[in-house]
Formats: sequence, C-alpha cells, structure tokens
Amino acid sequence: MRSNLKTGWNWWVEWLDSNTYLDVMQWSVYVFVILMYAGALGTIKAIAFYVPASLWTIRLILKKEAGFQWKDPLFILILLLTLSAIVSSLFSVNQAASLISVKKSYLKVVFLYCIIATIFSDSTVLKRLSFVMACAGIAYVVFTFFELGRYLIKEGRIDYLKIRYFSTIMLFFFPFVFLRYIEGQGRKRVLWGIPTLASVIGLVVISVRASWLAMIVVVAIWMYFLRTLFFKRFNIVPTTLIVTGLLIVTFLLFPSQYRLIRGHMSETIQMTLRFAQWNVVLSMSKESLIYGHGFNERDATANYLKTFNQLYGRYPTKIEPTTAHNQLLTILYQHGIIGLVLYAYMIWLALSKLFKRIISDGISSGSYVGIAIFSAIVGEYVLRTMFEDRNLIPLGVLLGMTGAFTSDMRK
Repeated sequence: MRSNLKTGWNWWVEWLDSNTYLDVMQWSVYVFVILMYAGALGTIKAIAFYVPASLWTIRLILKKEAGFQWKDPLFILILLLTLSAIVSSLFSVNQAASLISVKKSYLKVVFLYCIIATIFSDSTVLKRLSFVMACAGIAYVVFTFFELGRYLIKEGRIDYLKIRYFSTIMLFFFPFVFLRYIEGQGRKRVLWGIPTLASVIGLVVISVRASWLAMIVVVAIWMYFLRTLFFKRFNIVPTTLIVTGLLIVTFLLFPSQYRLIRGHMSETIQMTLRFAQWNVVLSMSKESLIYGHGFNERDATANYLKTFNQLYGRYPTKIEPTTAHNQLLTILYQHGIIGLVLYAYMIWLALSKLFKRIISDGISSGSYVGIAIFSAIVGEYVLRTMFEDRNLIPLGVLLGMTGAFTSDMRK
C-alpha cells in the first residue's frame, strides 16, 4: 500500500513538471478568457477555471512551491483585499450570502493571479495569451455587430439598455486587438486593422460616452509609449477617413441612431442620475464606514431603496438604477474605507509596476504586451469604473498578466 502511494506521489510530481501539465493549464486559461463574458456557456467556463485552479493547488501541495513570487507586493495586496472582503462579510447582515459572493469573485481573482503569473511568465507564452485575447476580441466584435445589425434592420434603432454592455466587452479586448495591429506587418497589419476599425465604429455607434473617453485614452497611452514610432505604425489620416465614412453611411441609413448619439452628447440627465446615486451610496456607506456592508446584492438593493426614500422622499423610478454605477463607491460600501484604500493602491501598484518594466525593457515588440495590459487597466478599471460597476474577474486576468509580465522570472 505504501509503495502504491509513493508511486502515485512520484507520478504526480513528474507529471507536474511535464509539458502536458503546462499545456492543460494554458489551454484552460485560453478557454476561460474567450468565454469570460459569455453567460450562456457558464459550465464550460467554470470547468476552464476550476481545472487549472485545482492543478495549481495540487502542485503547491506536492512540490511546496507557488511557481511565482508570492511575496510580490501586488499579490500581497490582492490577498489583503480578499481578507478585507471576508471581514466585511462577517460584519454583514447576511454572512452566508456575502461569503458566497466573495468566493465567486475575490477568491477567483486570487487563483487567476496565481495561475497566470505561474504559467505565463515566459514571454512567448504570455504573448500567445495576448493573441488569444485579441482573437476573443474579434469574436465579440462580430457578435456585437450581429446584434447591432439585428436591431437596426428590424427596428431602425438599437435597444440601448441591452446593447450598451457590449461596449464594455469590446473596450476590454480593444488594447489587445490594437496590439496586433500595431505589431503587424504587411497583409497581417491590414487584416488586424479591420477588427480595430470595427471596434472603434462599434463603440461610437453604441454611444456610451465613458467608452469613447476610455478608447481615446487607450490610444493615447500607446501614442505616449511608442512616441515617434506611433505614426509609423498607425495611419491616422486614412483611418480617420474610413471610420468617418462608415459612420456617415450608418447614420444616413439609420438616422435614429444619429439622433441617439447627438442626444447623448447634449443631455445631462445621466450625470444628474449619477450624482443622485453617488449621494445615496455615500449616505449608505457612512453607516459602516470601516468594515463595509458585505456583498449580498439583495440587501444592498433594499438598503439603497430605503436610503433613497429617506433622502428624496420617494422611491427610484424605473429609469433610475439602484446601484452606485461607480466602482470606488461600490467598494467603499461593500468593504469600507480599508478595502477602498487597498483596492485603489492595488490598481496604482499594478500600473506602476507595468510602467517601470515597460520603460526598463525598452520600447520593442517584447514590451507591447505590457502596454496592452497597462492601457486595458486604465481604460476599463480606472476610467470606465468611474461611471459603472464592474465584475472583478476580468481585472483578475489583467493582474495575473501584470504579475507574469513584471516577474523577475520572465524569460
């Protein structure tokens, strides 16, 4: 019996050092990234997460090594933020529901960092992951245009409340599609230019103003890092003419969409609603400023309705959301001030580490992945989250890539 156990132990140890183990881990992450925003394929997505998470845990137990620099300050901050979430849950009204939410988000962020920082510390493999993310971006752009076309052809206008979420998905993957375009040569560059232009057009047509700002900043970040190389890689005049021409054709065919965009550019009601929401959430947060209220959405909604009524003498209408629509305020309400400080510092540290590594490596194709990660974090989790609430799972992928890119073990 003891001999069989020893044989099984040795087999696992040897397999964990094999190429098969690495392939299983890598392909699982690829599947997870592709399906990250696909709600209809939740089972496959869950398998793609739990397989590498289980294998990484087995490796940690058997080999007693994390596979990455676990003392890295960024990883320590992720652990502290997760601990803050657990503490907030224990102080919440509904502890069980809150802890389940922590397991679904924060613990996944921890494992995503561990998996990606371990498996993708090789520059070639990390670049392959960025390529998979670019391909995922193309797939979501195609699906977005299918939905846009379906609404425009059938109804002459889009259902803004249903379509606006696609701007989040396109924006998240846009830096990696743009990376392939910037890096491409000849025919490949032309081919990658198509989804790049499609992403820009899609973001404009959907008309989420925060996405416009984030997209501009993403391009500006690339412009900053590449400097004199940027305009050699990015043909701004023909690109602008093509985008403008296609948008004009779209607006001529579907004038209601032009009216929607013009209305969004001039109306102020959205910001008025945002200020009201932020005021409500700030008032709610004061009730438990240190530890927060936990992560049960049902309790948060009930508390929001009660506080809104206390402040304005009525309940929100159907067009008035019942969430913060601001990631920092959401974190403040859920975690308290301690969690908010940890979250903000975690984002700042990730960007700081990326910036220093990009500069130290020098601007070349090897640093393009770092620029894409940097711009994705800024676009989605610095700018967009000022006006939206965000799932932390995509951030976990970006933080894991940050750990891999900035690792001293990177080859």
